[in-house]
Amino acid sequence: MSPGPEAPIFIIGTERSGSNLLRLILNAHSRITVPHPPHFMRFLEPLAASYGDLTVERNRRALVDDALGLLARHIHPWPHPIDAERVVATVGPSLFEVVAAVYDQYRTAEGKARWGCKSTFMVEHVDEVARVFPDARFVWLVRDPQDVASSAKRAVFGPCHPYRMARLWRAEQERALAALARRGPDAVHRLRYEDLVARPEEELRTLCAFLGEGFEPSMLAHHTSPAARRTASLSESWRRAGDPIGTGRVGAHRTGLSPRERLLVDKVTAPLKERLGYPVDPRSPYAPDPSPSAVALRSALLRSRVEYRSMRQDENHRLRLARDAYVRWLRLKSLARRTEPTPRASVPTTRNGLPVTTSQEDVTGHFAARSATYDRSSSWCTDAELGRLVIELTRPRPEHRVLDVACGTGLVSRLFGGRVAEVTGVDITPEMADRARPHLDRLVIAPAESLPFPDDSFDVVVCRQGVQFMTLPDAAAEMVRVLRPGGRIVLVNLCAYGTADRAEYFEVLRLRNPVRRHFFLPQDLEALLRAAGCEEVELHRFVSAEDVDVWSDNGAIEESRREAIREVYRNASADFLSLHAVKETDGGFVDQMLFVAAAGRKP
Repeated sequence: MSPGPEAPIFIIGTERSGSNLLRLILNAHSRITVPHPPHFMRFLEPLAASYGDLTVERNRRALVDDALGLLARHIHPWPHPIDAERVVATVGPSLFEVVAAVYDQYRTAEGKARWGCKSTFMVEHVDEVARVFPDARFVWLVRDPQDVASSAKRAVFGPCHPYRMARLWRAEQERALAALARRGPDAVHRLRYEDLVARPEEELRTLCAFLGEGFEPSMLAHHTSPAARRTASLSESWRRAGDPIGTGRVGAHRTGLSPRERLLVDKVTAPLKERLGYPVDPRSPYAPDPSPSAVALRSALLRSRVEYRSMRQDENHRLRLARDAYVRWLRLKSLARRTEPTPRASVPTTRNGLPVTTSQEDVTGHFAARSATYDRSSSWCTDAELGRLVIELTRPRPEHRVLDVACGTGLVSRLFGGRVAEVTGVDITPEMADRARPHLDRLVIAPAESLPFPDDSFDVVVCRQGVQFMTLPDAAAEMVRVLRPGGRIVLVNLCAYGTADRAEYFEVLRLRNPVRRHFFLPQDLEALLRAAGCEEVELHRFVSAEDVDVWSDNGAIEESRREAIREVYRNASADFLSLHAVKETDGGFVDQMLFVAAAGRKP
């Protein structure tokens, strides 16, 4: 299958993997332009819902103005102005369509046929891109995670600590691998950095064939272009952009990382690292995990060195500080737009555009009716892999105090048994919480929106499948309030895969649980934690195969709702069926439901 003549190109994966090199190589092609990315989706997607309905011109204009404000503070300034009025007048009603319109104006100014985006964070948005551009091409650029961590250790972009960078690499490669599985090799092409620099012409000919373009020798001389020289001059982190293609940075970890750091990277990234063709040190499973305080302290030291070096050497240092301050300002504006006073006992909201009111009594009544069968209501309830993900993200230690918010029957609390000093559970439904008592050191009946604990009381706060029933952002702010500085918070919840399945899946969730207050896309959980003041927020995905009839039968709902759920699946769109990998068995359905775990640290 050949891509359409104007199909855009996206470089996805993880930063410090050679993406600037690949950007400049593609930019040297006579038909392709790839400007340095302002990372619109990375910075604005967590805020997108706060702009409201983008079919309304006033809301669309506010988003476009903020996006162009971000572009004005871009650390690699674009040489062409963008016409805001044309974007507002012609763009579709989504953030990505705003982004695409901005890039297309740049393409027109450059006089080229296709544009590309080098923001590797677009690995989070593959399905959304494909909805707007079915012929889009994704180049998944992979590099040895030890070399990625070595490069990040001295760069102003991304986590400086190798342990944190390894975790980010693993998460983003998992997303890219999943995109390849969903979209196939016609849409996603995996390219190893090591192969690109060792056999550039061979790999670029293969890449051009994938893109539906002819190979051009100028791609091998990218470093002679004004674009490459300009990039190299802006930041010490980009200084090699003006060098010819070479293998000099392959194996840089041998001098850039300590032996312990190399083992830690391998421990975090195996077996995915092996699957992608990189060897793993057999000693790595035995490497001790660093304590959160040690990681935080080392990260702060590395970051201070990097910032000092950037201040002295980088031409764009002030622009980066201005951009970061602007992003913080945008988050504050977003929080102000989202936060409207509502009564705590009765919270008006909407479900697919329908106004509803859910009271605390509705929630407790629903779960009281489900308490006896709750542990059998879904396969995820007792899924050991999902439990292991919670433990991995919370990083419990023997001296820790853990708070399980919306503890229910104690399914999460019991994971921490024997691992920590104390587990406290809090819930609003006594019938559910009574079943958790054997797994708790303390049980408190109280709402998450007003936790009866002093500030900085817990080392770990976890909430699985609870935030959807709470007043937000109040509850998230409370959870962070009772978390000690440096402590970790993890929110786990069912989410739609993206905009393509959102309406149908939210309807299924609404029918299955009529007291649900909120429905989430993955980035919504990230936005909750960031708005509450968390740092180092990361998202992890877990897919649970659920028999829809079994799942809905244990939801304490009437048969008419169960039949309505079946009807949604019978009439589901192709996008929904594909994203959820729905299988029909004996008249029923099995849905690959998506859980998203958002983990963050309190500063």
